Amino acid sequence: MSKKLNKVSAGLFLLALFSVSGLHSEEAPPPDPPGLLRNIALTWEKDSFDVKIVFGPYKGHRLFELSYPPRLVIDLVQIEDIETGRQFPVGHHGIQALRVGQFKSDTARVVFDLIDRVPAYQVELIPEGLRVFFPGEKQEESEKEEPETAGPENLPTPVKKEEEKPAQTMTIEDLEKRAKFEKDMKEAVNRINESLEETKKTIDQVLGVLERSPQVAPSPTRNFFRVEAIISRFRPERDDLKRVFNKGMMIGAEMSIGIWDMMELWASAQSFNKSVFDSSSGGERTVRLLPFEAGLKFRLNKGKVNPYFGLGAGYYQYREIVSSGEFREKSSGFIGQAGCFIKMGGYFILDVYAHYSYSGGKAEAAKFRMNGLHFGLGLGFEY
Repeated sequence: MSKKLNKVSAGLFLLALFSVSGLHSEEAPPPDPPGLLRNIALTWEKDSFDVKIVFGPYKGHRLFELSYPPRLVIDLVQIEDIETGRQFPVGHHGIQALRVGQFKSDTARVVFDLIDRVPAYQVELIPEGLRVFFPGEKQEESEKEEPETAGPENLPTPVKKEEEKPAQTMTIEDLEKRAKFEKDMKEAVNRINESLEETKKTIDQVLGVLERSPQVAPSPTRNFFRVEAIISRFRPERDDLKRVFNKGMMIGAEMSIGIWDMMELWASAQSFNKSVFDSSSGGERTVRLLPFEAGLKFRLNKGKVNPYFGLGAGYYQYREIVSSGEFREKSSGFIGQAGCFIKMGGYFILDVYAHYSYSGGKAEAAKFRMNGLHFGLGLGFEY
C-alpha cells in the first residue's frame, strides 16, 4: 500500500514540474511596432473643412492652443517617423496653413497656422488615427442700439418743414416711357434669376462630386531658409602658414535659400585672427584672414541624413603683421565642398562638411594663396 502511495506522489510531482516548466517556456510577447505618421488628408465641403491624420499605433495625443501668432497644436505620442509632406497651404475656414514636423525623437507635431483667432473645431479618435473637423461659421448680427437717456443735450433738433410743392402732372408719353422702363427692368431681373439658377445647379453638381471623392492634399513646398553658425579649421598647403592656421579656428555664419527640390543658394562669411611667435624674426607674427564665399549646393533629401556637394567662388582679405612691417593682400578663387545635414529634431540641423579652396594670387609677387582644405561643423535652424 505504501509503495502505491509513493508512486502516486511521484507522478503528481512530475506533472506539477512539467506544468511549471511549460509556463516558463511561453514566448515573450513581440515588441510594439515603431510609430509612423502615414498621411494627412484634407477634405473641403460646402461649409466645413475636415482633416484626417493617419498614423499608428495610437499611444495618445496632446492638444493645445497658442497665441501670438495664433496656432492649434497636436502632439502625437510615440510617433518616430513621418512619411507624408511637411507643409500644406489651406487659406480658408480661418486656417492659413498646416505644418508637420518631428518635434522630438518619439513625438510628431501637427500645427495649424491660424489667420487671426482659433475657429470652432472638433477632435475625435477614428480607426486610422485622428479627425479634426472645422464647421462653417454662421454670422449673426446681434447689434442692439442702446436707448439714449433724455436730457437737454439729447433733445431732437427741430426740423424745418419743406414747402409743399404742387403735384406734377404726367403726360401720356411719360406714362408709356415709364411702363416700358418697368417692363425692361422685369425682363432683366428674370434673365439674372435664370442665370443664377443655372450657376447654382452647376455649383451643386461640382460640390456633389467633391463630396463623393476626398480632395488630395496639395504637394508641400520645397523652398526653405536656413541660417547656421559654423566653425572650421583651415589646413593650408604652404608649410610656413601651417604653423599659424593649425593653432586656431575660423568662426562665422552661413545662410542658404532653397530654390528647387535639390538645389540651394548659399553665402558665408568667416574670420580668423591669431598671433604666434616667429622664430625667424624673433618677434610676434599676427595673421588676420576674412573669407567671403558663395555658391550652389546640390542636396539629396534622404530622411534624417541629407548628403550634399557644392561649387562656389570666394573673395579673401589677408593681413599679416610682423616686426619688420605689415603685408596686405586681396585675392579671389574657387571652392568645392561636400558634407551632410543631420536633422536633430524640430527645425534644428547639424552640418558636417569639408571643402577645398584655391586662389591664384599675383603671380610671382603673391605671398598668400588660399589653397588648402577646410574641415568644419555648423549648427543651424532650417525652416
